[in-house]
Amino acid sequence: PAAALARWRTTTTRVPAFLGGSRPFALLLGDSLTGRGFQPEHHGWVASLSDRYSRKLDLVNRGYGGWNSRWVLRALPHLLPRWGADAAQCRWVTLWLGANDAVDEWAKQHVPLVEFRANLRAIISQLRAAFPEAKLLLLTPPPCDTDAWAAHRLRQGKSSERSPQQVGLYAEAVREVAREHAGGESAVLVDIHRAFGGADGKGVSSLTLEDGVHLGANGSDLVAGEVLRALDGLGLGVEACAED
Repeated sequence: PAAALARWRTTTTRVPAFLGGSRPFALLLGDSLTGRGFQPEHHGWVASLSDRYSRKLDLVNRGYGGWNSRWVLRALPHLLPRWGADAAQCRWVTLWLGANDAVDEWAKQHVPLVEFRANLRAIISQLRAAFPEAKLLLLTPPPCDTDAWAAHRLRQGKSSERSPQQVGLYAEAVREVAREHAGGESAVLVDIHRAFGGADGKGVSSLTLEDGVHLGANGSDLVAGEVLRALDGLGLGVEACAED
């Protein structure tokens, strides 16, 4: 393999970036809605983007199941320094939080709305410092199918702690923070909550798995499409990226 690679390098007219240094990449940061994005059986939205951007940039999935904005903020100092000089190769970052923050107050994942906004601002500040050239995409949490989630929790012997109204408040908080950081298109809103039908949660069952929260194939396809549309608007679409 080494000899074959050496011959290929001498015959090609352009050495790909990954052979001469670090490759362009994108960082996807969030909870299980991002973490499960590589699941092929559910048309994972991250897997779909990775396929579209094959040989153009690498997608780094940092989705942590069950996490909220408070825990992501605490983990960032340990996560971001890993890139070092390669941070300049980051083209864009998705930040998708709020689904767990929005659970009822008695649940351990709950983060009060005021703190959620502050956490988002702090995370954005650290991301901008770490990846100054990258564009930031802020995704709103999708509405949940409360009946399906309640049934899922009942099977686990637990009570439901989610409501579409509560999620709607956190989606609006993401919109507010996105408006604050919209200058120069360095940050853009990807309104998944609205794309999923808004606060009433109607029609969500066709987009989620049987638990009513995590994405099914239709929901994953919708998210991938919304993110791709936003990237096209930023001039970072698939066709705008050089192939190695």
